[in-house]
Amino acid sequence: MRQTALFFCLTAVNGMFFKLKPNAEKCLKEEVHKDILVKGNYQIEELANVDVNLKITDSKDHILFQKDEASEGKFAFTLDQADVFSICFISKSSGQSRPIDISLEIKRGVEAKKLR
Repeated sequence: MRQTALFFCLTAVNGMFFKLKPNAEKCLKEEVHKDILVKGNYQIEELANVDVNLKITDSKDHILFQKDEASEGKFAFTLDQADVFSICFISKSSGQSRPIDISLEIKRGVEAKKLR
């Protein structure tokens, strides 16, 4: 099952929180201009027998950031042309599990320089 959310104004979004079902994928897409810094922090709840992979790609499927068995961390990137990037969280469960809590904070441009 693949779920996709599309939103356009990340500079107004300081952070978001969502639940990811077991053995599911949720992708967020955003358009960004050339040479604009994009930075983010993520935190993924750790559950037994559940792994969450994080993958950020551009519209041509070039990998901008990737982390298998992610739990928490940071990422940063710029694009050499205006494009749309996708942030995808993919959960893999080897048993019955409840949805996983994920928090994500993304900033770009001048706001990205303020993100710790």
